[in-house]
Amino acid sequence: MIDLSDKENLMYRIMGAVANSGVPLVYKGAMVTKLLLLEHKFNEFSRETQDIDASWAGNRLPTMENLTSALNGALAPLAMKAVVKREYGEKKSAGFNLVYENSGELAVSVDIDMRSEKGSRTYHYGDVTFLGVTVNHILSDKIYVLSTEKAYRRVKDAVDVYALSHCVKVQTRSIFDICQPKSFILSTFLWTVSSIK
Repeated sequence: MIDLSDKENLMYRIMGAVANSGVPLVYKGAMVTKLLLLEHKFNEFSRETQDIDASWAGNRLPTMENLTSALNGALAPLAMKAVVKREYGEKKSAGFNLVYENSGELAVSVDIDMRSEKGSRTYHYGDVTFLGVTVNHILSDKIYVLSTEKAYRRVKDAVDVYALSHCVKVQTRSIFDICQPKSFILSTFLWTVSSIK
């Protein structure tokens, strides 16, 4: 069984608190990947993560002020607050540091992409429940990156694809269908060959 760090347990509590408060986020990234691996009892290795990644799922984009206020309402029971570290813009996600109210100490960072994700499912971890992207959405993002020269900077994506491919059936058609509306054009995967020359 994969052991979760204290920080990861805290991140799931934060995700649950935000979900319970009604802030329309769909989670993605390593925290969702880790739960998928836990569900399938994959315990070959565990990759620890340091932050929370999400996408906005509301009908209208919030102002940064409204988004901060909504997060602060959700975080109040945890004695935390959200501090803006980056406002969202074109090709730029909203970034927050979540800090403890008493000490101001950083607990965790959160990135919220303002492009909505199509396709989600409910995840559970203990008494925590939240919406997260599907496994095919995770795989499509990671396979796209690995098809390009960005793979040099994203070795963790290769590790995640390896792990997930041992847990689920990789549905190629679904992955292509998810890539298309995102304008993700899979490259040749030939970056490894060109790097040897």
